[in-house]
Amino acid sequence: MPVPDFQSLMLPVLTAASNGEISASNLRDRVYTNLKLTADNLSEMLPSGRQTTFANRIAWANLFLQRAGLIEKSSRGVYRATPMGIQILDEKPSKIDMTFLERFPSYVKWRRRSAAPRLVKLDSKATPPNKPKRPKLLKSSSDEAIKRSPKHLRPTYLIVCEKCPQFFRAPRDRSARGTWIRGRSAGKRKGDWRAGRRRY
Repeated sequence: MPVPDFQSLMLPVLTAASNGEISASNLRDRVYTNLKLTADNLSEMLPSGRQTTFANRIAWANLFLQRAGLIEKSSRGVYRATPMGIQILDEKPSKIDMTFLERFPSYVKWRRRSAAPRLVKLDSKATPPNKPKRPKLLKSSSDEAIKRSPKHLRPTYLIVCEKCPQFFRAPRDRSARGTWIRGRSAGKRKGDWRAGRRRY
């Protein structure tokens, strides 16, 4: 038989931890013996090649049972069933899986918390339905401004353009502003207040 999935291993893991403290290695050996798995099952490796499939699924089953409060870690690498876990075994369930664990608030809270980052990541890609669109900035040009102005205001715009052309001048870029700031600070160090003035 193939290695059972981690949900199918939850009940055997809890049963193995119900007789007192047990180390992780002894827990695997006890589940392996109770399920009568073969040596090939025990040596089957994950695609990564870093861990056996059986040990990986035992660890996941143990983790889920801990989050539900049915198993606790008494010390490093040592586990035991909690009073709640023993009470569940007294009910003689046919199986324990993720649906079964949803009756425990600590498990539900952990599942919601662990799934929250993924939900936020997905939702962050969506655009809010009522988010206003930013208006496109027009290029600064006297001809463009006059062209887009109302007809009855165009003569006034022409006069303003002739007498004050800088009114339609494009704003300076950040590089020019940064140069002026550096120049002003340099001027203060030298004691020349004119060294920092903006040059047009």
